[in-house]
Amino acid sequence: MPAPSTDLDFLLAPTSTDEFFARHWETTPLVVARADEQRFAALLAPQDLDDIIANACSRQNDASEVPSLELLGDAALVREIESRHAHRVAAVYDAYRQGATIRINAAQQFWKPLRLLCRQLEQVFSFPVRANLYASPAGAHRSRRHYDKHDVLVLQLAGRKNWRIYNPIVPLPLAHMPALPFEERGRELKHHRGGPKKGRARIGDEESGPTLLEHTARAGDTLYLPRGFVHEAWTTDEEASLHVTLGIHVLTWMHLLAVALGQTANRDERFRRALPAGFANETANGADALKAHLDELLQAFSEQADAARALEETAWSFLVSTQAVGDGSLAGVADGSPAADTDAARDINPQTLLRRRRGLICRLVFDGDNVGLASPHRTLWMPKNFAEALRFVAHNAELRPARIPAHMSDKSKLALARRLIADGFLTVENE
Repeated sequence: MPAPSTDLDFLLAPTSTDEFFARHWETTPLVVARADEQRFAALLAPQDLDDIIANACSRQNDASEVPSLELLGDAALVREIESRHAHRVAAVYDAYRQGATIRINAAQQFWKPLRLLCRQLEQVFSFPVRANLYASPAGAHRSRRHYDKHDVLVLQLAGRKNWRIYNPIVPLPLAHMPALPFEERGRELKHHRGGPKKGRARIGDEESGPTLLEHTARAGDTLYLPRGFVHEAWTTDEEASLHVTLGIHVLTWMHLLAVALGQTANRDERFRRALPAGFANETANGADALKAHLDELLQAFSEQADAARALEETAWSFLVSTQAVGDGSLAGVADGSPAADTDAARDINPQTLLRRRRGLICRLVFDGDNVGLASPHRTLWMPKNFAEALRFVAHNAELRPARIPAHMSDKSKLALARRLIADGFLTVENE
């Protein structure tokens, strides 16, 4: 069995990440077929499914738009099964036996290896990554032909699943867009702003066109689908399937422009003024005046927008939205025992191998004469002359104190390393 590596290289090999980003990212699907049924065994095995289902069923979904667990298939049959079971878990297994697919949304909430995988992929992409888990019995109901508004990495964990993929109807569809104060982003904007008039599900033969590719995914295979590619999936009558889809929820240039526009509006009063009273009344003269003023503001925006500042705020917002991988008892501490690490830190030497805490995303930030190593749980601020050392820490998952590139003595490098351990950025690796 391979080591429980969960980085992007492992998911894509033998395709390199460089090739993936050059030839497939946002462009074309990728199929990585392997004769390695145990490749993802360390991530999640079929016998783990019982625990995940129990955890998902125990989660109260009343306050959430998306339920933790859904049953997909014959809707009338699912309702009938749920109506005659007092316990949710019993209904889930009964529905599965009768052909329903179990979908566990945001499965990373219920299974630490999936949570760690999502965090490690977020380090690569700088976008939120979420995991949905699908368990389908043999002969399960075929999924509706549809497209997703996020990129997807599919990992086949067990069994087989057939995939049929078509070209996009809407290339790179938008998942979100800035909403007006009185609009519900999820509903009212679904087909507005010049977007598609038809939903992304229930796509027919005439709309999807000819098949682009077909693939039977076997345990150990990886499939990448850029957002917008139409697809459908089904199991055979002979074999069940267990797979996880990793949704990569991208930030687009539109989002960065929205941040830059907000920053500009907070600096320039003209952007904060109200539209003319009665602007919605249709008058040709009013439209001409509005266009002239809008052109003036667009020109001002192009002159004032601060790309670096907008990028910094966008990156910071993403950073603080991520969750470190842990048991929840210590905010931001990703794994291991902080107390044990603090004890071990006393015995480190310049050649001790240190590792960034698993799943922890951090980056360098500047504020005047200070530089900070920022993470979801805290920011370590130091004088600006520590920038080179902290940048090295931010860019390397593993390091030894002696290799920290700064004009510091070994004693000072050890002091910095111990501080990073105490603050939950690094952990002592047992070699």
